[in-house]
Amino acid sequence: MFDEIKLNKEYKYFDGCRWVHSAEYRKIEIKNPVDDSVVGCIQNCTGDEIIRVVETLKEGQKRWASKTIDERATILDKAADIIESQVDFIGNILCREIAKPLNDAKEEILRSAQITRFTSHSVRTIEGQYLQSGVFYNTKNNKQCLVKREPLGIVLAISPFNYPVNLSCSKIAPALASGNAVILKPPLEGAISAFHLVQCFLEAGVPGGVIATVTGESKKIGDILVPHEDISCISFTGSTSTGEIIARKAGIKKLLFELGGNGTAIILDDCDLEKTINDVIPGAFSYSGQRCTAIKRLLVQDKIAGRAIALMKKKIEKLSVGSPLKNNDITPLVGLHHAEFVENLINGAKRGGAKIITGGRRKGNLIEPTLIDKVDPGMSIANVEQFGPVLPVIRFKKIDEAIEITNTTKYGLQSCVFTQDIDKAFYIAERILTGTMNINCAPSRGPDTFPFLGVKKSGIGVQGIKDSILEMTREKVIVIKTSKNLSK
Repeated sequence: MFDEIKLNKEYKYFDGCRWVHSAEYRKIEIKNPVDDSVVGCIQNCTGDEIIRVVETLKEGQKRWASKTIDERATILDKAADIIESQVDFIGNILCREIAKPLNDAKEEILRSAQITRFTSHSVRTIEGQYLQSGVFYNTKNNKQCLVKREPLGIVLAISPFNYPVNLSCSKIAPALASGNAVILKPPLEGAISAFHLVQCFLEAGVPGGVIATVTGESKKIGDILVPHEDISCISFTGSTSTGEIIARKAGIKKLLFELGGNGTAIILDDCDLEKTINDVIPGAFSYSGQRCTAIKRLLVQDKIAGRAIALMKKKIEKLSVGSPLKNNDITPLVGLHHAEFVENLINGAKRGGAKIITGGRRKGNLIEPTLIDKVDPGMSIANVEQFGPVLPVIRFKKIDEAIEITNTTKYGLQSCVFTQDIDKAFYIAERILTGTMNINCAPSRGPDTFPFLGVKKSGIGVQGIKDSILEMTREKVIVIKTSKNLSK
């Protein structure tokens, strides 16, 4: 099934009709973050090849859009079954590409199958509207209005390294279901896994001219595709800085962005501390903190700070560290440059007077799970998206102080509060500037049927299965004037 996507360890790109090699002889090596071994190499598409992909999909999209919703949804159902059948195979590749614990990698593939299946169900339930005149001031009852939804055209889907299959699928499935064509620009780290996902859709019956992949130099791809007049929608998951560049270049088109986060967990002194810490630890350290929704700073009310830190230290030191193939909790970060960035943040906090409770050391691109106390809200480690296995603790006295600290960040993706007082919970939830506020649970993306969005510098638009379908379609209004006033 996957033989045609590669030759030995060289993976091709899908030009909209077939898997092919680029004319550019220089390829890009994808290396295992654990041992630096080569997982494979991918194509470095030329500018002409990228432009031809758009031309191919422009024609193919029209044919795809003319199919019935049922026809498209049935293909998605088949794709879901195929993805599900390849959980072990693709999961093993994903584990080696991005050092995600093997069980988590397999879960990502399974979740992608479920997203595809539920998208098939959801697109069948999208409804239009019927409206009539005569309800507005000084109008006659002689006009009927039909409102339906139609696809945007070509969607450029740009996915991140941390969920290269799941977050590719959450863009591809609703785009295809809605009648759009899709160009997938996968991350370099994770591209091979994403190619296998695309092949699953092709195997299910997605026809030529409807889906394509492009890989290579991000700036070159972005300079060509982002402002291209035939790209109707850009669905991007990645850093805020890159999102801002895309937004400036894009021009007038639909933008659907999930950007950076600096998720704050607020722990009040009336919480069930044991249950709270059991939520906070995976919320901060799952996949070594390389998640946009990860808890990246912890605000603890002074009265219980000592007990909370002691309990967290005990649990953090029980986290296993090592190879993702052995399902360790903490695995190497995706690249050495990023591990060095996280290490510099830790050292900067130490120089500023913060106290390392446990961890804090780096070996290669492996960072020990780290707990830092007495962090000042102004420190860099408390204000950037550090994307590592690090939990900075900020102590506070009054609830309004915690709200103020939380809102100082430029991000607004998700945060959470732990308390047994529902009035306090809602008081805080209504005042935190964030897309989602979680009460007594750590931030997460999902279930995928929930709306997922960011405010401030954390995003544009709303994702989630049904919401993504709505974002990737537009309303078409048809007005019919009758010859007679129907109210008479």
